[in-house]
Amino acid sequence: MSDYIGILGLILITLGFGYEMVGTVKRRKCNLSRGVLLLFISASLLLFYHAFQLGDIVFMSLNLIVTFINLVNLYFS
Repeated sequence: MSDYIGILGLILITLGFGYEMVGTVKRRKCNLSRGVLLLFISASLLLFYHAFQLGDIVFMSLNLIVTFINLVNLYFS
């Protein structure tokens, strides 16, 4: 049951961040500062490593997706 809850959380976070990323790509401008984006990317990579140590596939997937989205945002910042 907890796997389903984790997957639902992954989907919801991905939809939220993904929606914002699509807007960023359309505008070709991200409204977040580069510092904040670098903080998000660093945090996501550290959380990915932690999830990897735990063997948590859902948490690893989420953090890779969030890292990718924030890299796209960084490109447009």
